[in-house]
Amino acid sequence: MKSIYSSDIGDLIIFADLKIDGIYFANQKNLPKEMCKNEKNFENKIIRECKIWLDDYFNGIIPENKLEINFTCSRLQKKVYEKTLEIPFGETLSYKSLSLNVFNDVNHSRFVANTLAKNKFIIVVPCHRVISSKGELRGYLAGVNKKRFLLEHERKFR
Repeated sequence: MKSIYSSDIGDLIIFADLKIDGIYFANQKNLPKEMCKNEKNFENKIIRECKIWLDDYFNGIIPENKLEINFTCSRLQKKVYEKTLEIPFGETLSYKSLSLNVFNDVNHSRFVANTLAKNKFIIVVPCHRVISSKGELRGYLAGVNKKRFLLEHERKFR
């Protein structure tokens, strides 16, 4: 099932059944086109909870409800996503620091970056909070301008 969520930064497409299967910007590079074609806009309990979460987020409220996410990835990738979920609202962490948090080793930062490049849960799994060691904004599926917008948005409410 899918539903559209309109935000100041653009439309988000939410896919969900028993858990959240994906949240993408409508113009995002890895948007699964096959999932978009055949379904009408629909809402279920999981999608409504996700929209409440997004409402809170865009209103500057740190969302308290935990969404049920359907991670379909390897155990190591899931570990990267779970550690990314721990990055506080309005703060950033480098790929190397996240690698250190996940693997106790900075030499896995490329794995971390590649994993986050496949993030199917935009904003909710806050890969926009992960930046280069030099503080540069890089590698955001929806574009660096959206990454910058989200970080500035969060900093306003810290």
